[in-house]
Formats: sequence, structure tokens, C-alpha cells
Amino acid sequence: MSLDKAVKHGKERRKPHTGGKLIANSCRNHGGCPWCEGNRLHKHKRREPIPDDHIIDPEEPHLMRLFCVLDSSCLLACQGRA
Repeated sequence: MSLDKAVKHGKERRKPHTGGKLIANSCRNHGGCPWCEGNRLHKHKRREPIPDDHIIDPEEPHLMRLFCVLDSSCLLACQGRA
């Protein structure tokens, strides 16, 4: 059944696009916009090894405090609860 015929007879059940999908084709499933692609590929990017220049040195206390604020398990360790 063609789409026009299905709409005419009330058989079309597809929902219209909402949110970002309504505005841009690149935000639909498997899209290529940077935001959606980053959300979709997050688990694969986490598996990549961390470069040496991004590793925090525990000898520098000001960086350790920043890390403890960002990481909840370290925050508990810094407060003496872990």
C-alpha cells in the first residue's frame, strides 16, 4: 500500500519526528551532527587509552583536590569515608 493511500484510509501509524529530529536530518538515528554522534559513540571513546599528558599526578595536591571533586569515589576517600 502506498503512503498516500495509507494516509487516506487511516492506516498510517507512524509518529511525526519530535525535538531535534524535527529540525535537522543529521540529528535523526545514526546522524552525523557532532552532539548526537558524541552521545552515540561515548562508550567507544571511553575504551581508548588515556594519553600520558592527561593523567593526573598524585604528587600535586591542587590537581588532586580538583580530581576529588569530580570523582565521587575519590571524594569519599578524601573525606575519610572509604
